[in-house]
Amino acid sequence: MSEYIHKSHNVSVLLYHLVCPAKYRRVVFTDEVDARLNEVCLEIAKRYEI
Repeated sequence: MSEYIHKSHNVSVLLYHLVCPAKYRRVVFTDEVDARLNEVCLEIAKRYEI
């Protein structure tokens, strides 16, 4: 089985899947959480050359 996901219009490799549901249109992330999530995403990008 291939590690790639083949769809009719693209081929990809899914490394991370983040789901962030927002309910009642209120603030989901605090400034601290937003900053930390940004740091984590940047480190993942460096690690996987994204």
